[in-house]
Amino acid sequence: WLAVGDLGPRVRQGCPDWLFLADELEPHAGGDDALRARAREVADLRTRLAARGIELLVATVPDKSRIAAGERCGVYRPAALEARLREWNAILQASGVRTVDLESALRKLPVPGFLRTDTHWNEAGAEAAAGAIAAAARALPSADQALQPHQAYAMTRGQPQPLEGDLIRLAGIEWLPVSLLPALDLEPHTAFTPVDTASPASEDDLFGDADLPRVALIGTSYSRNSNFVPFLEAAMRTRVVNFARDGGEFAGAAQAYFKSEEFRDTPPRLIVWEIPERSLQRPLAGETTLWEAAAAR
Repeated sequence: WLAVGDLGPRVRQGCPDWLFLADELEPHAGGDDALRARAREVADLRTRLAARGIELLVATVPDKSRIAAGERCGVYRPAALEARLREWNAILQASGVRTVDLESALRKLPVPGFLRTDTHWNEAGAEAAAGAIAAAARALPSADQALQPHQAYAMTRGQPQPLEGDLIRLAGIEWLPVSLLPALDLEPHTAFTPVDTASPASEDDLFGDADLPRVALIGTSYSRNSNFVPFLEAAMRTRVVNFARDGGEFAGAAQAYFKSEEFRDTPPRLIVWEIPERSLQRPLAGETTLWEAAAAR
């Protein structure tokens, strides 16, 4: 790194202080077939959930190297990857799966909505994505029932603080003095305070049902970083139960959730499924063999 700027096999150096995950830039043999197989499983799951009165929203997170293309400098992103996200969303929509256009939401920001030294979106990106998902949720036919109980939040923006991104650690250079590292991101930490929105008690309140959140989130570390869930709750004006898993890629969190007691005993009215674009064309690893058994529980 100090001599020639080499950050190892997993990280690429873009423009000054911008790092990118190499996984986003790697085409996979048979990737189109894997993408289509995953899309079929999502469509099948959507049908099974709909039969149980559960809505599904799929929100695919665009690659950082896609959104922050102007910060790649010499980092090469194969042209074959350009159509990946568009094709994925088109296949899902043609199958009746509702999707959220996070690419458009992120491109509206004045600067890339991603951290420079981290894989994930920054707070601005997380807030923009949460707003787009909330708008799609409010447009659902079942929105009045799904976005319950109502809960408003007050937001307080914190002062920017230095953040050592995961790409610095993945590159193995976190032990170096700060002066020799890429400049650390400066991120505010927004605080969220519930606002009392109490309403007269109903029959459901007496049995405790009205207070149960009806929105479940499955996904990856994107859903566990940069205050994404609090931003989503504030935008939806309801509570969200987060079942996302770090390193979950396409289906890790989904597999666990649909086999869980939480899904069996307290099924939601709406599931938001956050999926990283980079996982769509990975070689299949058995994650499309469990949906039928899981959804039939």
